[in-house]
Amino acid sequence: MGGRPRQPIKVLELRGSTSHDKKRYASRVAAADVASARGGVGDPPAHWSTPCSIPPGAREAIWHEKVAEFPPGLLTVEHRALLEQLCTAIYESRRPGKMQLRYIAEVTKILRLFGMTPLDREKVNTHAAGPAKPVGKLAAFVNRRAG
Repeated sequence: MGGRPRQPIKVLELRGSTSHDKKRYASRVAAADVASARGGVGDPPAHWSTPCSIPPGAREAIWHEKVAEFPPGLLTVEHRALLEQLCTAIYESRRPGKMQLRYIAEVTKILRLFGMTPLDREKVNTHAAGPAKPVGKLAAFVNRRAG
């Protein structure tokens, strides 16, 4: 039995954890830089264009919709297979007629893996820096000591 699974380094970076203890995450940050240098997820898979029961362009539209929702730089080549599963599950869950609960559960599970549910999103700081908030005397002292 192991401990808790490791958080993805991009999630830790968005939370600010890697700036707190740089030595601890140095090797993982370097590996993530190599992975991101390989590029993002790119275009939808080419095999989706082959005839099947799914209308042409349906999954491709979902692919572009989901890629646009992710924070820039979070998706890499390694995420393609999981994103492909997500798009197919979303298509199946949106089909008119019979509601397939298993596809909705699969969509939720994959979105959690990506940190894209509202609860998981609270754990990741992806908001742009807004105007500086006034800082109390104690917080100013702690910031000076930490900086």
